[in-house]
Amino acid sequence: MTTRSLAEIHPSLLSWIRRNARFNHSWDELLLRGFLDGRGVPCSEILVAWERGLHALAEGSRMASLYLLELSDTCFGTVAVGAAQATLPGDGRSVVVIGRFVWGGALGVDERGRLYRSDGDEWIALAEHPAAYLTRLALTGVAEEEQRLHLVLPGREGAGLLAGRLGMVEATAASDDLQRFWQSGTLLLHEGDLDAPAACVVHAFAGPADVTRLIAACSALGLFGALVHRPQA
Repeated sequence: MTTRSLAEIHPSLLSWIRRNARFNHSWDELLLRGFLDGRGVPCSEILVAWERGLHALAEGSRMASLYLLELSDTCFGTVAVGAAQATLPGDGRSVVVIGRFVWGGALGVDERGRLYRSDGDEWIALAEHPAAYLTRLALTGVAEEEQRLHLVLPGREGAGLLAGRLGMVEATAASDDLQRFWQSGTLLLHEGDLDAPAACVVHAFAGPADVTRLIAACSALGLFGALVHRPQA
């Protein structure tokens, strides 16, 4: 089941987020509701619950930010980004802007909680809920921090085949109808890119103990791609 609450994220991933993220400790629910109301932007209970959870996650953290949560190049915080509203082209539904990327582009949620990012006048769906996206950031962040082998393979159809050959299980907390993740030990696979779930690629990570297995499985399936990172010997 797709993660729709910070409470559903694995404790080890939450600890990693706390160690690596910056937080704004001054969040207030009345301020959020009043800020949105003053701009004529609807305030959904999904949005309030999401920000309330981020505020609780900040407890004990000493790294400060202007945003409610700042992790790598991703920033969440409705008030910090000005609480704007946009309409999905060709759809008619609205999204409330709740964050941004450091490199540009806004992050917004619709009334169901689905997370989008802006790309010019377009809005690209990222995840069924911001908590699922945060789970993905943590999973890949841990893999990169541990300097695991990182391969990018062409196509999406090979992800499930590779996962099956390696005996990996789907990481349901990070998976939804937009993007699927699998993991086992130090092995991690996911379809698409984090900021473009529909991209026709597969990302594969493996720690030293699983590198040989991953390479052998890719070779057996005829999957060859680009090496992004090779662990130091």
